[in-house]
Amino acid sequence: MQGSPLSELLDKYVTGNLNDVEKEELAGMLDDPSAQEELQLLLQSGFMDDRYEAASNPVLQARMHDFLQQYIDAENTPVKKSQPAPIRRLLRFAAAAAVLLIIAGVAWWWSTKPSGQHSATETQLAANDIDPAKPSVTLTLGSGQQIDLGRTPDGALASEGGTGLVKNDGQLSYDHQSSPETVVFNSISTSYGSVYQLELADGTKVWLNAASSLRYPTFFKGKERIVELQGEGYFEVAKNASQPFLVKSGNAVTQVLGTRFNVNAYAGEPVRTTLLDGVVKMNGQLLKPGQQGALTGNNVNLSEASIEEVIAWKNDLFLFNNRPLPEIMREVERWYQVKVIFAGPVKGRFTTTLRRNIPLSRLLRTLELTEEVTFRVEGNTITVMPVTQ
Repeated sequence: MQGSPLSELLDKYVTGNLNDVEKEELAGMLDDPSAQEELQLLLQSGFMDDRYEAASNPVLQARMHDFLQQYIDAENTPVKKSQPAPIRRLLRFAAAAAVLLIIAGVAWWWSTKPSGQHSATETQLAANDIDPAKPSVTLTLGSGQQIDLGRTPDGALASEGGTGLVKNDGQLSYDHQSSPETVVFNSISTSYGSVYQLELADGTKVWLNAASSLRYPTFFKGKERIVELQGEGYFEVAKNASQPFLVKSGNAVTQVLGTRFNVNAYAGEPVRTTLLDGVVKMNGQLLKPGQQGALTGNNVNLSEASIEEVIAWKNDLFLFNNRPLPEIMREVERWYQVKVIFAGPVKGRFTTTLRRNIPLSRLLRTLELTEEVTFRVEGNTITVMPVTQ
């Protein structure tokens, strides 16, 4: 990706070597969705880091800001005029402009902070960097036998309860062969840093997030299709009006006929069901598409949900939109298999989008750009320290 036309134009721009013709070419690229995606991946890969760290020129952000303004004005997009500001205050323009404005914020941060202060933080995080936890997925059969799906080759795995278990292209599915007299249950669990997809005997597709487990029958018999979830799962339920599909998560029960929805049911957190389309009931409370139900005590509280943010994990993304840091750090714990300690309360909220395959240091450095918080990594322990203004 580095060395592509887009990366070369960006490199010329931030170093002040882009001519007018190339500037028009860069602006044209921003209208191409594939180029916008490449731009985001370049940012997430750290493409711009060394350029900004080496750049002490305070006009860098002004140059980028002027270019953005020209691009947005050309597209007749109304924009509120404002002075350059840190990342946490950056305006949200059109998709491509927003990404470039983030670049401008990074440049501003690098060019106005003392270099020694950054180098100490960078050195500490890099010296104690942590990759996402090594993925592991375990299938437990009704007999108690456990199968490590990550180390098991594709093909037939077993036959239980009149159903054949097959692994194909890394995914588990159930091939119904006969109707058993007794119901046999399987369970599948993901470790820290793991995501796994499977297809149940009725054709329902399930994605499990990190540190999650699902218990389900190898064949759905009776008036209802019932599964039990701990952690987080995304479901695309096969339609069967005569046999409703139920997801039990502690005291929460989500009932559907055929739909797409996400259930977040990690221990110590409210159970949250988010509906993408169709109809579901959460403990009897009807949800409409785009709504999220959160179970607190015996009450289900409804709110509008950001679907993109809710299912970001399924798309291998960290997507935080105005999220409090404790919520973000709980995701960090589950993905990187670390322990997080807060040295004091952090009041700010945070917005960013990153790939989940990045080293921990890159995520922490991104959060530090807000100037609300700093981190210290020692072994597998992260200490979160609020910045005093």
